[in-house]
Amino acid sequence: MLPNQSFKRTFVATFATHFYFSPRGRTGRPLYWMFGVVPISLASIILGFLLGFLTRVARLPLEVFWLLFAVIGLFGLWSWICIGSRRLHDLNQSGWWMLVATVLPVGIYFVAPGPVSQLFSLVFTIVLGAIPGTVGTNAFGADPNAKLAAVVAELDVRSNTSLERTREG
Repeated sequence: MLPNQSFKRTFVATFATHFYFSPRGRTGRPLYWMFGVVPISLASIILGFLLGFLTRVARLPLEVFWLLFAVIGLFGLWSWICIGSRRLHDLNQSGWWMLVATVLPVGIYFVAPGPVSQLFSLVFTIVLGAIPGTVGTNAFGADPNAKLAAVVAELDVRSNTSLERTREG
């Protein structure tokens, strides 16, 4: 394996672990949409269809369905809380507000059943992804846009260096 491939694999594994399972740090708007909202939404839809198919067509017992739903749901919920917390950190707000924003729709549903709780979640998700973050360093860390630019520049330098070695060799 080439050194550049090892770096990319390590970078991808570290990025995925931190991005989906760590509430520390900051996440900018592009990463929030590209690696947070869109993939989690698509995965939820696909898993919903898959579990529905397994229940109806493959005659999956209801107990197994609810067990799978709970396990997958907890992973998804934790990922969503982590991503939202880091997005709130980018806005210089406490990540605990993400927990409030996650629990609040459940309470709204019990008070006013219907689409009100889903509408709240949708509006919160859009607003969280639309407001620009704090420019520069804040209480939760360095500006993620500056860090992203530095990582892209580092990858570009490494790929150019390995390309030059290939040409020389």
